[in-house]
Amino acid sequence: MANRMRSLRSGLTNFGSDLLNIETNTILKNGITAEKMPLMPHAILDLIFEYLEFFQSIGADLNPIWNDEESKRPGWIVTLRKPAPPLDASDTVDNGWHTFDRLRWCALSVLINACAVLTDDQSLILERIRRSSDRMKGIISQMHTEGDFWAQFVCQPGDDWKKGKVRGELTAPPEGGPQGSTGDWPLPKTEHMLAIRKMWDVGTEVVVMQTVIQVDGDVMTRIQRSLTRDELERILPLHQQMVETGVRQWQTLFDLLARLIGDLGKAVFDGLGR
Repeated sequence: MANRMRSLRSGLTNFGSDLLNIETNTILKNGITAEKMPLMPHAILDLIFEYLEFFQSIGADLNPIWNDEESKRPGWIVTLRKPAPPLDASDTVDNGWHTFDRLRWCALSVLINACAVLTDDQSLILERIRRSSDRMKGIISQMHTEGDFWAQFVCQPGDDWKKGKVRGELTAPPEGGPQGSTGDWPLPKTEHMLAIRKMWDVGTEVVVMQTVIQVDGDVMTRIQRSLTRDELERILPLHQQMVETGVRQWQTLFDLLARLIGDLGKAVFDGLGR
């Protein structure tokens, strides 16, 4: 009973911390597929390949370092040349820690060595890839440290390079894998899923407007300087509607948290009374 109460308190604490601010992003995108995020192992691979496609689009040749030894990392240099050659090992790219480690260093190398030819948007996306890759390395490490059920589908830091799960292994996994019945599977850890979902949703898109509302009432709105007046007049009303919808949802979640805390307190006191 005590362990269950501690777990519930921890869950409510994490839930409450996620409500400290609300963030609304407006993104312009071509070719919207309207697909929902797949299971976590597939979503991680989707994210990786979107990052690789971005490197390809800016002319980054990743081949010289992708299969290189990690001990040579200080000398890794990614060059830009168009058209960029396809990644020689694209069919063996896995969803493991080492893949995100290389993505992180690829992004940093381009930022350092090719900053003069990058657009502002390209630099922002590369910085996002660097930060997101670091975040994913931390998530994967934590999953393995905590013995998370989903850790079996991603490669951990101590494993050999390219020993994680490639797409084919996830499409035809061992018993209990992502394509089987999920009835008895535990849910992924909330903080991991929220982080991965945001990375998967945003990908390498350019955020043209962002509004962040803090619980203390501070509001900050960021708008891309490159927007024309006509674009601003079209997008701003839509963004305002999104913010209003988000605030209403935020209030609903606050009310839900308050009820959950009240129910938890009542259960504790009822238990003490017995």
